Amino acid sequence: EASFPLKCFLWLMCCFTNQGSLYHWCRDHRVHHKWSDTEGDPHNISYGFWDHHFNIEATLAPRLEDLASSIEALITDLERRGILESTLVVVSSEMGRKAGDLDLNKGREHHPGCWSQLVFGGPVKQGFTYGATDKANMKVVETPVSPGDMNATLAYAMGINHDQILYSPSGRPFKIGGKKGKPIPDIFA
Repeated sequence: EASFPLKCFLWLMCCFTNQGSLYHWCRDHRVHHKWSDTEGDPHNISYGFWDHHFNIEATLAPRLEDLASSIEALITDLERRGILESTLVVVSSEMGRKAGDLDLNKGREHHPGCWSQLVFGGPVKQGFTYGATDKANMKVVETPVSPGDMNATLAYAMGINHDQILYSPSGRPFKIGGKKGKPIPDIFA
């Protein structure tokens, strides 16, 4: 049970974020910070607001340099070892960010309608773009892909049955691609 001052602080934070109900915001953020804030967590507060709601220009550039050099090193290593063709690599985020002008906090708000993923190696076509957004990057205008479709596609690429019913640790049944996710064969060589 959270203390009253912590509850007040979480209520205040929820007002700033405008991310759903107070109950869900508090529950989800408390769980995230209780279990996820380690050196391996990309949302670790020591990274300087990686979530990009604040001061995006100062905090994002160094992270992008880290990401680019890490991806380059990974590709080089996989190629050198001769295993790039048998290794599927996915670089993704939980959602997109709203395009256009920065908000009052010099950050970007969540935009789950559009986002990009980098997928390479394994059976994936090289130098290939799938889908497109409008010029403002606000909506998908060509070959939309749902999160369930992407999950089913990645499972298919790894030889995993995306339609198999699995069970969470609490016993909840689910499928890798969700209820409607289907693999996208067009991205494979």
